[in-house]
Formats: sequence, structure tokens, C-alpha cells
Amino acid sequence: MLKEQIVAEARSIVEKYDWIFAKTYAKTAPHEYALSKNNGEDKELERLAEIIEKYGETEYFYGHKGKYFYIDYLKYWGSKPKHKGVWNLNRGKGDLFYGEQKPKSN
Repeated sequence: MLKEQIVAEARSIVEKYDWIFAKTYAKTAPHEYALSKNNGEDKELERLAEIIEKYGETEYFYGHKGKYFYIDYLKYWGSKPKHKGVWNLNRGKGDLFYGEQKPKSN
């Protein structure tokens, strides 16, 4: 039951955002992204990042470990603020993986 409630909460958050196709990754890793609102003061996006971190599944993107949360046929992952505290949230098809699903070896 808890998982269903978490998925419902996450779904209600992602439905509020405008999704933008990431043109620079169109051929290599097609996905969409949404940016935080209010100059980075976006409690809903922060909550979604918490959900992804706590309940997400570990996967690898070309050897880089990350957390991914699945809602229906899409997977969601976050990017930490890089400039001016702006968060962005990414989503892509849940059946797509990039690179081997194991840690990058040094």
C-alpha cells in the first residue's frame, strides 16, 4: 500500500510540470526535463527528489550510479542544482538503458 501511495504522490507532482525535450541528447539518450520553479525554491520538486532517492531503484548511466523512480512506463531521475540552485528533473522511457548496468571500472 505504501508504494501505491508514494507513486500516486509522485504522479501528482510530475503532472504539474511542463516537460521539454532534451535536444542535445536526442540521439544518445532521449529524454525530457522539467526545471524547478520560483528560482529554485520548489518544494514539490524537492519532494520528488526525496522520493526518487528513498524509493528509487539503482541503475547505471554509462557506469555512473543513480536512482530512478518508475511511474507507469516512464522513469524519473533528478539532477542536483548546478547553477543558481535550479533543480531539474528528467524522465525517459522506462525500458531504455544506456551503457552496461554495472559500476564504471577505473
